[in-house]
Amino acid sequence: MVQQRIPLANFLDQIDTKTAKILLLTIARGVISNIKEGILSPTDSQRLIFNLDVLLYCEKVKDKPIYNLIAHGMELVDIEQLVSDPNAVTNACINIERTINRILKKRQRLS
Repeated sequence: MVQQRIPLANFLDQIDTKTAKILLLTIARGVISNIKEGILSPTDSQRLIFNLDVLLYCEKVKDKPIYNLIAHGMELVDIEQLVSDPNAVTNACINIERTINRILKKRQRLS
């Protein structure tokens, strides 16, 4: 569906870090939801958000929870290709959703 990787990390560099982190969590949540619904594939998600450029951005802004979230999302393509269980990607998406919700709840308490 998505034909080329979108340079999200370049955009994130142009906005303030707090907004960028919220945007990453929002995009990740939407992408994961769309994978579960069959609208996007793990490959699409990699082109959109779960890629090395975004991972390096998270490292640069020193956000370990979002870094780990992006790293986990990057594994979706491998899970799809290597795991024989047809529910493996969905199960991984459910775990990623839980992680997103945990991060958001923690940030709400801190703000």
